[in-house]
Amino acid sequence: MSKWQFILELGDFYHLYDPDGEGGITIIELSQKVADRIKKLVIEIRGKSERTGKLKVKNMAFAETISDMADDLENDILHLFEELVETENEDVNDFDYAMEQLYDWADVALDNDWAGKRMCWVNTFKAGKNVS
Repeated sequence: MSKWQFILELGDFYHLYDPDGEGGITIIELSQKVADRIKKLVIEIRGKSERTGKLKVKNMAFAETISDMADDLENDILHLFEELVETENEDVNDFDYAMEQLYDWADVALDNDWAGKRMCWVNTFKAGKNVS
């Protein structure tokens, strides 16, 4: 099990979207909710970075600081979700692409240990829901 440094909690609303239109929110509303949570996460990451100083990522392939990771999240990934909202883009493929970018960012190894530190767990499961 990886040691996640942060958690992006989306489970309380992620399940409300249904591509068949049967859900409680649209893809645009889902994009806005994800963007809002990302904004909060950026603040949390920057706060940790400021408290601990600039922590260098040990993985040679990702020689960035935690602060740089927050910049990437804010400038690259957050922008994808905000653009979906601003343009009222209902294309599920574009939303899926934004989520893939978020997952890739979140799964960055922060050390060289097996099952070591990873940047962020992105939780899309509703609390208490059993997953088989």
